[in-house]
Amino acid sequence: MGRARSRASDDADDADAARRQVPPYEFGRELRMVHDGLGFWRLCAHKACKRARRCRGDIDICARTFAGISAWLAEAMKGERAGLSTDEASRAATARVWPGRHQAPPVAGPRGPQQ
Repeated sequence: MGRARSRASDDADDADAARRQVPPYEFGRELRMVHDGLGFWRLCAHKACKRARRCRGDIDICARTFAGISAWLAEAMKGERAGLSTDEASRAATARVWPGRHQAPPVAGPRGPQQ
């Protein structure tokens, strides 16, 4: 009986993982919105993007150019699919992709000997 339960839980884990996977079309749409919102068209080499003031090129090229943003968005979307709020998913993605980014700077110790 122990084997049947473990197989069933493995199937449930696989189903959860499949549900959390982001479909490529959804990822591409979200990535385009993030790039447009952050104004990456200003940095793009494609004239069509600059004329339209939004992404009009191949989103795969943009994803490779701005790999950190793509990784962050993928992590944030996984967090949202796992049930986190948008803010929680954003913070978790930032911590995974850019560790230490939103931490307070280290405080300088006292100067001179302590008494």
